[in-house]
Amino acid sequence: MRDTKTKGIWIWGKPVEMDVDGTKVSVLYLDTEGFESVGKSNVYDDRIFALATVLSSVLIYNLPETVREADISRLSFAVEIAEE
Repeated sequence: MRDTKTKGIWIWGKPVEMDVDGTKVSVLYLDTEGFESVGKSNVYDDRIFALATVLSSVLIYNLPETVREADISRLSFAVEIAEE
């Protein structure tokens, strides 16, 4: 189990306006609760991760320790969602 600090999904207060190759884009930052948080089920984790994946055009997945097999499985789940 991991002692996560974020609960659920936090969204940055307002979009950050950026210029990407001459095109104006709005960037919205999301911070999600980590996997395997104390007192949460795998179904809860999967739903949070799926929602964050669907909302994102770029997903940055960071971990406080070494990558484990379960972490790779969750990343492959995100790839499957992205391909649909």
